[in-house]
Amino acid sequence: ILRAVARHIQRLHEARAQVDQGRTPEQAVGGLKPPVFFKRRDAFIQQVKRWRTERLGTALDMLLRTEMDCKRTGMPDMALCGRTLMQIARAARSNRGR
Repeated sequence: ILRAVARHIQRLHEARAQVDQGRTPEQAVGGLKPPVFFKRRDAFIQQVKRWRTERLGTALDMLLRTEMDCKRTGMPDMALCGRTLMQIARAARSNRGR
């Protein structure tokens, strides 16, 4: 789960970096390889618009730390994963309107 979310965040980060360089969100998403699945394209564009580069970097760091904690500590993996996903969801919500 953590790696799937990390890959999604990485793709958002890649597209957002293009937007920061002056491309439109639609152009940035259109240039991703592999392409975003057509049924998810509109939602992905909205996510690119919502998130900022710094917050995406923070979310990636959180995911990496959580994966390492899952491997190194004796804490329950599902609890660690759930906590991190909730923190990322809160970060996405706080990005609205910015």
